[in-house]
Amino acid sequence: MKLRDFLTSATAPPLEIPEEKSPTNTTPLPSNLRNLQINLEEWNDLKLSIKKLFKPYLDKDYPHLPTLRYGSTRVYTKTSVVNVAVGVFEWPALFILEDTFGIRGGFDTDISHVNIGNPDRVFYLLDPPDGSLISKARFAIEFKTPWELPLPANLKDIFNENNADPDNKYTKAIQQLYTCLAVNNLEFGVLSNYDSTFIFRRVEEDEDDDKKIMRISPMFRYSDTGLESPLAAFTYLCHYTATKNWIYRTPTLEIIPPPRKQYPLNFGTMMDTVGHEGAASDWKGMALRLETGLPKNIASVMTGYITKKAGNTILKPVIFKLYDLTEGEAVEHANRELVAYHKCHQPQGVYIPKIYAVGTM
Repeated sequence: MKLRDFLTSATAPPLEIPEEKSPTNTTPLPSNLRNLQINLEEWNDLKLSIKKLFKPYLDKDYPHLPTLRYGSTRVYTKTSVVNVAVGVFEWPALFILEDTFGIRGGFDTDISHVNIGNPDRVFYLLDPPDGSLISKARFAIEFKTPWELPLPANLKDIFNENNADPDNKYTKAIQQLYTCLAVNNLEFGVLSNYDSTFIFRRVEEDEDDDKKIMRISPMFRYSDTGLESPLAAFTYLCHYTATKNWIYRTPTLEIIPPPRKQYPLNFGTMMDTVGHEGAASDWKGMALRLETGLPKNIASVMTGYITKKAGNTILKPVIFKLYDLTEGEAVEHANRELVAYHKCHQPQGVYIPKIYAVGTM
């Protein structure tokens, strides 16, 4: 089959949304979330870049590309929306990636592909060039339902007008995606409700003035075809992050050397110290140096050291446990764990670990 014909045959079906769909799930944010001061700019040349990538291959025959036929699908929940997107956007992109470009990749929900957080989906390479056993995410995808978060063509303007409003649903969704990219040093992310898909690219960050800029693509509608389709966009992003760049270093993450990372502990006035010794240390002058990632369930857990920002003097070894507060289940678990530590004040440091401090980063 010619690649041109494959892209045409892979036209995405409409979703059937019944009245008895699941209730809207909001994107929770921590009560003391800092103002991220993100601004969105137009990513004007993305579609041109997609066409340049595909043009030399469109009329070549690829015998292993299957013929795709889709029918409309009834969806009730976010999970069912994601399942349709997997079959319509992700699997065909992987077919093209391998048959046309010789790149073997995959999409997954396994949080082992990221250091911190729980994105809905990530793209990774099956044959990572560094030979690591667990391939790290090349970009992250956050899905919403079309009834939870309609994504209009003027999403950039809506977000920029409301990015200081922590209760705005578009502010929550885009800050959630940005946070996942930032803590994992990723350059690209995708926000989709299936009906509409946008690709984001981190392009500028200044630690001194907290300025953060992301570019946002034009909207890709599920019904768009050929080189204008979400499938073409997904394939392009997979190819770019597999063959070119996928890392964007976050300024506040100092690489100590790789793979260690150092995070400033910017707890500020919202920091809650709950250990035996009280606020014995000047936490504003401390940083956390991560060493080894441990198995993750709901929280990301890593070993490391508390260090002084000036001079990197190691003070004490710690276990660093991080909950993604954009996930409702994670917020509930974090709150229950904190309550338990308060109630178990006496056994801390004897029968259970001593908790030094709680805050956001």
